Amino acid sequence: MKVIRGNKEGHPTDNVIMSDNYVQIASLERKNFVGVAVTSSFQNVKGIREANRLFMDRRNEIQCMVNDSEYVCLHFSNEVAFTYIYCMQVSELDAIPNGMIGFTVPSGR
Repeated sequence: MKVIRGNKEGHPTDNVIMSDNYVQIASLERKNFVGVAVTSSFQNVKGIREANRLFMDRRNEIQCMVNDSEYVCLHFSNEVAFTYIYCMQVSELDAIPNGMIGFTVPSGR
């Protein structure tokens, strides 16, 4: 692995190559989310702004938020299309507002 240090503008500051390769395995806990999803093709992207507006207007309807001042944008994609989800992390999926989706990201390493 080659790592070159840079400044905050992204320009290299020196030619230092770091040779210490340190790998750490992280364990991630299970998380629940509720939010607004949009699916679109890469060739004709539509609906992102509308989904964002809808989410921002209705996010106060989401119950059991873990942190009400922080939202998350998750995405899934393949070569043709993507799904983008504006969502809040919640402690429970008991009440999902009409027109929104609720889902769980399982724990993993």
